[in-house]
Amino acid sequence: MMKKTLPVLTLALAIPGLAQGDPEVMWVQSGFDQPESVVSDADGAHLYVSSIHGQPGEKNAQGYISKLSNDGQVIDKHWVNGLNAPKGMGIQGGQLFVTDIDRFLVIDLVSGEVLEQFFPPQAQFLNDVSVSDDGDVYVSDMMGNAIYRYDGEALTLWLEDERLMHPNGVLADEDSLLVAGWGAPIAADFSTEEAGSLLRIGFQDKALTRVAGGERLGNLDGVARIGDQLLANDWMNGRLFRITADGQGTVAAELAPGVADIGAAGDVLYLPYMFDGEVRAVRMLK
Repeated sequence: MMKKTLPVLTLALAIPGLAQGDPEVMWVQSGFDQPESVVSDADGAHLYVSSIHGQPGEKNAQGYISKLSNDGQVIDKHWVNGLNAPKGMGIQGGQLFVTDIDRFLVIDLVSGEVLEQFFPPQAQFLNDVSVSDDGDVYVSDMMGNAIYRYDGEALTLWLEDERLMHPNGVLADEDSLLVAGWGAPIAADFSTEEAGSLLRIGFQDKALTRVAGGERLGNLDGVARIGDQLLANDWMNGRLFRITADGQGTVAAELAPGVADIGAAGDVLYLPYMFDGEVRAVRMLK
């Protein structure tokens, strides 16, 4: 089957939605169907983009994962097909881990073959994925207020706690797991009475605390680290927040609503614009 390569729009100047003089836009790639997450492989040569292609909770077998080069060229738009509404992803040991509503997939990075799939009985809305330094894979269940852990053999419930406030993005960060809380309670339009916060959970004791500077920011979707700064984004209102090591939280950029699970590699931040069908790569100052 011939692989279609989509054109890349390379920009040197700021584009609408980014604060002047802040992130430098490297490239913009379009043609996706509600892109939700972007992840880089270990050597930084390739990117993987999950596209929901339907309603976030709809089992329609139309979702897919695209494979890109690190400069935004599409190598294979439909590298993995037949998924439902794929969202968060993580990579470890030649395998890609993907959430797909109520199932967790293990995919071979070479062949794109689904090696294993798990259906946690309590899972309601599996969302993001992150791999810790010791190889454990952590998975958020946004509607179930839970975190699961995959140890290479089984996917088990790791933590269930209302204080997670509908956990969306997750990021393994040394000895703890960072969690981007959406907020609570969630209304039919996904708005919340209380804004979500950036949380930290110890791997050993599971102690849960709010990150200083990351309190009540908004309906948080993704969380990433670049250097000594944390970045989190508000899906509903389009803000990108920067939280510094000394606990200061500021707005780094005003993005469009619908930017989903941000990802980072080095000093590059990847922004999936769900409503526009685009992925943008920007360079952030460390």
